[in-house]
Amino acid sequence: MRLKHELYWKNISICMILLVLSEFGSIKGETEDEYSIICPNWCACQYLHMNDLSVMRWISGMTGKIPRFETYTAEETNDAILDDELSGRSEDNPLVKSATCFLQQNMNIKDFIASLPQDLQVLVILYGGGTQNITIHTSEIASLESLLTLEIRGSTGTDVQLVFDEPLSHIKHVNLEALQLLGIEHAKRRPNYQSYNPSDYFDYVPESEKTEYNVSLKIVQAKEVEIVPYEVYLMEKKRSKTVTFYGWDSLEVLRIHDCQLDELYWEIFDGLEQLKHLSLEHNQIKIVPSFAFFGAMHIKTLSLARNEILDLNYRALAGLLDLEELDLSYNNMTKLSELSFPPFPKLETIDMRHNPIKFIFPMTFAVMNSTKILFLGDEITALDLNHEDNFEQLTELKELKITNVTAESINVESLKGLVALEKLTMKGKLKRVEFDAFSDKPNLKELILSECSIQEISMDTLFGIQSLEIIDLSKNMLETIPHGLLDEQKSLKEIYLQDNYLTELPNNFFSSLTSLKLARLTNNRWKCSCSMISWKQGITNKVKIVKPSTSKCVVSEDNSKKMECKRIEATIDYIYDNKVSPRCSFPADIDGRGVYYALRKDLRCPFKKEKAKIKQKRIDEKKRLANKMTKTYADRLASMNQHPLQPNEAYDHKKHQRQKVLFNSFHNKLSQSIMRENSIKEYSGIRTFRKHPILREKDDLNKLKNDILSP
Repeated sequence: MRLKHELYWKNISICMILLVLSEFGSIKGETEDEYSIICPNWCACQYLHMNDLSVMRWISGMTGKIPRFETYTAEETNDAILDDELSGRSEDNPLVKSATCFLQQNMNIKDFIASLPQDLQVLVILYGGGTQNITIHTSEIASLESLLTLEIRGSTGTDVQLVFDEPLSHIKHVNLEALQLLGIEHAKRRPNYQSYNPSDYFDYVPESEKTEYNVSLKIVQAKEVEIVPYEVYLMEKKRSKTVTFYGWDSLEVLRIHDCQLDELYWEIFDGLEQLKHLSLEHNQIKIVPSFAFFGAMHIKTLSLARNEILDLNYRALAGLLDLEELDLSYNNMTKLSELSFPPFPKLETIDMRHNPIKFIFPMTFAVMNSTKILFLGDEITALDLNHEDNFEQLTELKELKITNVTAESINVESLKGLVALEKLTMKGKLKRVEFDAFSDKPNLKELILSECSIQEISMDTLFGIQSLEIIDLSKNMLETIPHGLLDEQKSLKEIYLQDNYLTELPNNFFSSLTSLKLARLTNNRWKCSCSMISWKQGITNKVKIVKPSTSKCVVSEDNSKKMECKRIEATIDYIYDNKVSPRCSFPADIDGRGVYYALRKDLRCPFKKEKAKIKQKRIDEKKRLANKMTKTYADRLASMNQHPLQPNEAYDHKKHQRQKVLFNSFHNKLSQSIMRENSIKEYSGIRTFRKHPILREKDDLNKLKNDILSP
């Protein structure tokens, strides 16, 4: 019942969108003849920028240009400035003629296609369901010879059939969702495809399987005449009717989601030499057979996410030597070994999150040593890192994220070989972080060990790292921060220690971190005392605001239909927020009080050292001011006595100008000294509202300046 209700509102929403688009298209046609399109009543026709199409946005997500797990709120964007990756607009982003159509029941597909503009470039067909099934043949779409992008979307619970009876060689982008894909027995295929054996062109064999593979190879090559059972004959008959994209010579993007394509054969993708992006999500795939994608060996991005894959053999993905992005997330794989992957010389990103992988055996990643980003981890099953050599071959890896890990401790052997690592994120159960754990990772910039149940961390944990910018040890079980842990981290900008059991920090914590912008210390058991007077409120009470990179785009003035975009780089701001101020837990009488309030009001800390510094600086400043003022005034009086101005004598402008420069310089230095003193006052936590003596002296100096410089 709930599903029907959701489908009903989904269909209503689609209809409303189509009505709005139709009105927009009609208004545009009335106002601009150049963009007017003759369109059927059940379609919305308009010109769109190519990169604004949904299939192009998906490509951007697959290639990592858009974080697919982030959302953008209305406060982060506006009409004038949009994220350039979200809008996808650039100078090479032409306008294309598109039509979005909502199929009606009892509609004749041939008549429907004939009613469309024959120079249409983008066709999106939507069907929200009904009492009658709809069948579409690819041969019926072949008449649209200018078509570049084809999208057909059904909805769950409906029966829309797409029959592949003729290849569409001119189409570049195909997106199919919630359809039933059907082939025909006499569809166009590779000549003698039944005798074609992809294994003849693949000679990689892992060391552990060479003997077995050679034996099986001899059996495969043996030419024996055998009578196959009737069940095998039926299976081969079924395979001869499988869907095939052979002859779709221009196809670059293929997205098949929720189409029950649970059996894969290499014949499906045979001949797709131009295919770069392939996604087969939500198809209940359990087994990926050998050489499943051997017909499209130039794929750059491949997604098999959100299926039911149980295991992966290295022959399954064999031949994909150009692969750059691989998404295997949300499947049922339990282990990774040397037999899991074939050579991937260009692979940069692999996502295997939400697989119940418990073990990674040695040499698993030996054939993908160019990988830069690796994601692992499952919410239920923890990855065991108690064994060594899990990642030894990933010498170029820059980012590793494991969302659920278990190990007694993290030491230098746990992540051995990751010498180029820049960002490490781990969550799970790690009792200890031992000394020199990251000593072979000098480029590490971000260390995220949040929610790891860490109880102990060695003072030499960060030995060998000097470029660390962010460290997150929040939501652990730490009771102390070892002295000297952060002494070498001169580049550290952010540290997160909230939600631990900390009671105090090393005395030199803030003074040693010269680049620190933010320190989050909330939800700890702080034992407030006057030893905390060195804490910096301007660092602990800050929040981080990230503004993503954007582009401001406008239509070019030369009427070339191109967008001129100016890129605005991402910015990071640290904003003061008193809500994140740390609070005392001890003594009991000030439990819950803000640390800085307790130091000033409850504990009445003397701040002796800071007061002494301020007092001595004030005395020195007064002496300097007095000496400077006395000398300047005396020199001016002596000059005036030696060379008094006569009543009719011309005024000496040059001398007056020199005196003016002298006093301006003096005032600038005075202002700097006052700012320095104010910074010392802010550092010590002392506030004053009465006028400072130096400020009063500055007023006196202004009067003196006016008297001396007046003609």
